[in-house]
Amino acid sequence: MKVEMNVNTTITNFPITKAWEGGQLAVKEGRMDDARNYFDQGIAMVAAHTQLTGDDSDGLIIEKKSRKVWLMRFWKVGLENNGLLL
Repeated sequence: MKVEMNVNTTITNFPITKAWEGGQLAVKEGRMDDARNYFDQGIAMVAAHTQLTGDDSDGLIIEKKSRKVWLMRFWKVGLENNGLLL
């Protein structure tokens, strides 16, 4: 199964924000598989950033928001609240 990245990280300075916005738009348009992909991609990018910086604290600032806020958005608001958890 081929999985494509929805956000091209080479053309934006804010790929995590773009993943969040893409997921929200996909939910509004009823494209739930795409929404799940965007939210999962956002979680992966937060994890990669955390690993690169070596800082796993909730206060780590990524794209002007804390790591804790990003994870809450993607997990709770994005996946759980929209019934997208597998």
